[in-house]
Amino acid sequence: LASYKVYGGTSASPTTLLSTVISGQTYTHTSLTNGTTYYYRISAVDAAGQESDKTSDISSLPHDITADRSLSFDGSNDYVDFGSDATELHNNAFTYALWIKVSSISGSQVLFGSGSSGSPIFLINSDGKLELKKANGSSIGISTSIVTYGEWQHVAVTYNGTQYIFYINGSLVGYDNNSQTFDFTDANFCLGVEKDGSTFDNYYGGLIYEA
Repeated sequence: LASYKVYGGTSASPTTLLSTVISGQTYTHTSLTNGTTYYYRISAVDAAGQESDKTSDISSLPHDITADRSLSFDGSNDYVDFGSDATELHNNAFTYALWIKVSSISGSQVLFGSGSSGSPIFLINSDGKLELKKANGSSIGISTSIVTYGEWQHVAVTYNGTQYIFYINGSLVGYDNNSQTFDFTDANFCLGVEKDGSTFDNYYGGLIYEA
């Protein structure tokens, strides 16, 4: 093996040669346009100059990493609806994790979940603690620590089959040995609200990023 050829462009199956690199070298494609998808393929060249078939496409979408990409929720009617067809969320082994910046601790505020009976809801309760509950009202577990309003924090709840575990900024803040399961029959997952059909409760107020 003598070298690799890197092909790239803004269309699938690119044929424009960007660079030829030898083993151990790297190539960086610069001067890209944010929001434009770029496609790449690679081939190998032996010492006799014979080139292999090109690989399948890989793609990349450059973006401005300094921009504010969070979603803002006003606490009264803002939410994100994943719809009833998000069946990949219908799983009793899960992790729900979000970056949040809460405007204020006031009443219960749903971070993520479904309001249909028996579905999971991950929320901040009226005491400012993380809680995992069923939509019919029964609590599965509550964290031992509270979230802080006005600051970015990473919050998460994970279920490993026998135990619900809560985290704030990577630190364990409570767990519950509860093996209950959820009912996903009519689940309609949302960010920022508990939705059951046309009924909306417990809106979240603040910012959410990377849910």
